[in-house]
Amino acid sequence: MLNYKKFEDFDEYHIYEDGRVWSEWSNIFMTPAIGTHGYLYFNFCKRGGIKKMVSLHRLVGLFIPNPENKFSIDHINHNRLDNRIENLRWSDREEQEHNKPITGKNTSGVKGVSYDKFRCRWIAFLTAHKKLHQKRFNTKEEAIKYRRELEVKYLGEGYIIA
Repeated sequence: MLNYKKFEDFDEYHIYEDGRVWSEWSNIFMTPAIGTHGYLYFNFCKRGGIKKMVSLHRLVGLFIPNPENKFSIDHINHNRLDNRIENLRWSDREEQEHNKPITGKNTSGVKGVSYDKFRCRWIAFLTAHKKLHQKRFNTKEEAIKYRRELEVKYLGEGYIIA
């Protein structure tokens, strides 16, 4: 039997670590909705008309230890519908920035590596601990190598390259 927790002042709801939510009012497992930003969420209500909308990943986060008291839950694989406990982690703003996927503007295909048309050189960069680390190179390969070195130095060996 899976353990459950209650969410804040909404004692009528049981939150399970696999993301299911049991409603004591209806005696059913609730079905989440998909919000405008692509996250699954539940609407909680309590007597007196008080309502609260809560994202599923925040609810599953109740089961993830947060010793550093970080404020946000991050989807490791960028899939907002994948709310398995092993795909979520507590993070701060900087960690979330590092886990962002490559955007359509990226022409190098490598995060943190771009081409400087003005200087005709490749740039590798990484912001860590509110400090920008960057260097220019003659080749894309050198820039990629430097970016990987920065990732290991500042983000750790286990950093997931998106």
